[in-house]
Amino acid sequence: MFTMRRSERLVSRCAGYEFEDQIVEELEPGAVLIEPPEVASRDLALRARRWLQRRDLPSGPLAGAGQPLPVEQDLDLLFFMPAAPYDLLALDGYRDWRQRTGYAVCFLQELWISEMDHQLRDLRRILNQFDHVVSGFYHTAEALSERLDTRVDYMPHSVDAELFNPFNGARLKPRSIDACAVGGMDTGAHDALWSWAERTGHHYSFTTTGGAPLSVSPKVHHHYLSQTLQRSKYFFTFLAKRWATGQRNAQEEFGSRYFEGAAAGAVQLGDIVSSNPGFVASLDWDGAVVAADYFSTDLPELITHLESNGQWIETVRRANVANCLTRHDHLHRWAGMLEAAGLTETPGVVARRSRLQEQANALRKAPALAS
Repeated sequence: MFTMRRSERLVSRCAGYEFEDQIVEELEPGAVLIEPPEVASRDLALRARRWLQRRDLPSGPLAGAGQPLPVEQDLDLLFFMPAAPYDLLALDGYRDWRQRTGYAVCFLQELWISEMDHQLRDLRRILNQFDHVVSGFYHTAEALSERLDTRVDYMPHSVDAELFNPFNGARLKPRSIDACAVGGMDTGAHDALWSWAERTGHHYSFTTTGGAPLSVSPKVHHHYLSQTLQRSKYFFTFLAKRWATGQRNAQEEFGSRYFEGAAAGAVQLGDIVSSNPGFVASLDWDGAVVAADYFSTDLPELITHLESNGQWIETVRRANVANCLTRHDHLHRWAGMLEAAGLTETPGVVARRSRLQEQANALRKAPALAS
């Protein structure tokens, strides 16, 4: 498992690190984490800042590049889940990574078609060395398959459904947060929700930081996020990079936030990405997302309207949790990649699938989620 956690601590990367943790700690207990050395990490961080400022990817080897992989024996499988395309430079710094790997998989978390040709100018060589490239963006996978010589598939993002499961604990948490927003919100929509909360005494939880915040610990961040969403009645979910129209252009994709809110049993309000077949196939149950305009100032009225139908809300909450436990946990994506590689599932994969199914079955006897 090649990871960037030493050099990249952005909160936006924590979902990927959560995926890695589940694999090395439970699904593949014999796996090891490989991290670029400190000198290469500093060099990569500098290049990343330059890339973000100029949209230009500096080429050439990283400082400290050319060393061998720091493992004693050859690898059956190497997995890398870069959050940004320039992360691939860190792996490329090891001169023998491909020669010592039986099968190599790359899961690209984010790559936009508008930037693809510019970035692939330097990265196509690296990506073509993988046996399997997976894209978390549906439309990107289609475009990438036309530009690479290796296998490219789409897989949606996922969630630690057990961590976010509101029933997974000694006592069900009260839903004391009436509306929850994580990340960017339209100013008008935010002001309307803030005014509503001040006027009525409702609890509106939202992000108070700007820019790209750093996490103290990926585990701590996601534990806190799960605790917050388990206590939230309504959760806002929108297109990936909803506000960054210059970067995504007309490309409509969705990220892990949709699964995090659903896995916690929140009712999700936001974009129904009907133009994306991946979205349609992944969030296909009634009420998975309730349509809400990103720019709307009527979100408090929508919440008030939905609150009048308690039985429907309860049905949606249970369907959200059950579908994430049985379809959208990280293990389901990992199992798909193992199948593509022709590798058998480990006892850890089998045991986790069985445990999550038991949790989904227990929903029928669980107390109400809507309180």
